[in-house]
Amino acid sequence: MLASFAQKNPTAINAFLLLATMQTGQPAIDNYNKVLALNPNNLVALNNLALELNKQNKREDAMKVAQKALTIAPDNEEVKNTLELINTKR
Repeated sequence: MLASFAQKNPTAINAFLLLATMQTGQPAIDNYNKVLALNPNNLVALNNLALELNKQNKREDAMKVAQKALTIAPDNEEVKNTLELINTKR
C-alpha cells in the first residue's frame, strides 16, 4: 500500500523515506535517492543512504554521502557514528 502511494505521489518525501527504511539493498538506495532528488539536504536520507551503501560494500560512495551529511550537521552524533562505522570497515 505504501509503495503504491509513493508511486502515485512522486513528491511524497515522507512516503519514500519510510519505504526506504523498510527495505534493504538497491530498493532502499533507490528510495533514499528519490528523497534526495526532492530534498538534497535531507539528513536522515543522507545518513541512512550512507549506511546502506556501506552494507553493499560501496564504501567510497558511502563516505561521500556521509561527508555531505557531516557538512550539513557537523555535531550530529548519528552522522559521526556512521562515518566511524564506514572508516572501521576499511
